[in-house]
Amino acid sequence: MPIEDDLVWYLTWRVREEEGVPAKTRLVKLVYLVDLLNVRDRGEQATGLEWIFYHYGPYSFGIDTVIDRQVGNTIDVASRDSYFGDPMFVYRSREYPPATLLPDRLRRYCDEVCDRWATEDLNQLLSYVYFETPPMIGATRGERLNMWRVREVEWPAYYRALPPPDLDPEWRERREEWRRRTNETLPEVPLDPAPRRDGEYEPETSEPAESESSEAPLMRGSLALSVGADED
Repeated sequence: MPIEDDLVWYLTWRVREEEGVPAKTRLVKLVYLVDLLNVRDRGEQATGLEWIFYHYGPYSFGIDTVIDRQVGNTIDVASRDSYFGDPMFVYRSREYPPATLLPDRLRRYCDEVCDRWATEDLNQLLSYVYFETPPMIGATRGERLNMWRVREVEWPAYYRALPPPDLDPEWRERREEWRRRTNETLPEVPLDPAPRRDGEYEPETSEPAESESSEAPLMRGSLALSVGADED
C-alpha cells in the first residue's frame, strides 16, 4: 500500500485518539506537514504527492484518490456536513492501525503534528499552514510549491514572536518628568525609629511562667456531644 494511504489511515485514527475531528481539510493539511518534516530532515518527501498553491494554501489533487481508495478499506465516512454550502466529510478509522504500519520516523512526525493540531481550531491550523510554512512564503497561486524551501529556514515555528511595541521617542522624557514631579509632591518620609533589617533583630527569650512548669498537674476529661433536640 502506498505510504500516503498509510498516512491517511494513521492520521485519521490519531486525530480521533486526541478527540479531534478528522475532517478532510484537516487531514490534507496534516499530511502536508508530515511531508514538510520529512523534507526538512531527510531531503525528500515522505509521499509522492505534488503540492500546489491552490485557492488559499497547499493542496494536492492526489489526496482525493488516496482518501477514496481508503474509504471502505481502512476508514469510513463518519458524516457529511455542509460547510458554507460545500460538503465537509469527516472520517473515522475502521480499526486500530498496526504498530508496523509506518516507519518509526513517520509515526513520530504524525504524532508531532497531531499533538499540536489535532484539536486546534481549524482556522488556526489553516492560518499557520498558509502563512507560516516555508513553501508558502512567496508562492504563486496555481504553481507547484517549493517543498525544499523548508531546509533554508528555521522551521517549525508554531508561534510568531511578537515584535517590541513602538514607543513614542519622548516617552522616556515624560516618564522622568513624572517621577520628578511625584518626588516633589510626595517626598520620601524617614521613619522614626528607622526600620531594622531581618539580621538586626535579636531573638526574644522568656522564662516559662510557674504555671507552665513541668510540675503542673495534667487535666483529663471527656466531651460528650448529642445530636437532636434537647430533652427536658
